[in-house]
Amino acid sequence: MKYILVFVMFYSIAFAQAQELTNLQVSILNANNKVEIGEKYFSSGNYDSAVLYLEYFNTFCEQLSAKDNWRYEKSVFMLGQAYKSLANYDKAEDKMKESIIITKKRYGAYHKEYFYSLSDLIILYVTLGEVNKALILNLESIDNYPVKNSDKDIFYGAQLMQTSRLYRDLGEYDKSLWFYSKGHPIIINHYGKKSWNNGWDMIGISETYGLLGNYDTAISVCLKGLEIVEKSIGQENKYFDIGIENLTTLYYKKGAYGEAILVGLGALESIENRFGKQSLQYGLSLNTLGVVYSQQGNYASA
Repeated sequence: MKYILVFVMFYSIAFAQAQELTNLQVSILNANNKVEIGEKYFSSGNYDSAVLYLEYFNTFCEQLSAKDNWRYEKSVFMLGQAYKSLANYDKAEDKMKESIIITKKRYGAYHKEYFYSLSDLIILYVTLGEVNKALILNLESIDNYPVKNSDKDIFYGAQLMQTSRLYRDLGEYDKSLWFYSKGHPIIINHYGKKSWNNGWDMIGISETYGLLGNYDTAISVCLKGLEIVEKSIGQENKYFDIGIENLTTLYYKKGAYGEAILVGLGALESIENRFGKQSLQYGLSLNTLGVVYSQQGNYASA
């Protein structure tokens, strides 16, 4: 009888353990199914639904202390991007910071994946207008990237150009030009002189020349950039629109009101045809033209 009781107790414990293991396996399978659904929603741009499923998987991994796996790493990355797309910037920042920590732990501080993670957070800070935060990370990136990677890589060139733009936004125009001089040759070498990327960078740096008061150089560079963009991808794109707006402003600041109005009217007509008079783009272009007319003293047209 004694042995029978011992056997029953042993069997009961074994059964309970097996049942517990089975329940865990079911939970793991369920979590994997949910993260797969979340990834599909993310890929289709349905970020609200993606967040629900990806957060479920994240919480499950945290409860099991099982965050050290590639799928958790991927889900954290996706959550950062999804929250950014949903304009939930606080959560986006938290997830991107976590992604940086995970990537650094897995690959090290000089691996490309680590710098890609940094870049995601830099872009978020730029979106939020937090230029100083973005600059700190950008400087870390360009200082450390060449340690184990080529300083001819397009990613490195893009980071140099980003640093140029950040210094421009902070009003440090000489530093902006210096980083442009280092990054622009890498862009040209990778994409070619006739690429829209080159044209777009030239349009961007023309603004810096304008802020320095060097309007002749600014206008010349902007015109060349516009020409390259137009030949590469045409006029109906945001890069050309921004370039035309920039050119109008440069002519206006130089005091060449006739040229500014001529360029501005052409831009206004193009935007009206593409977006209509009720669009934000049309309103911005109209406002720019109105400022030029006012400065010229032509208040009726303004």
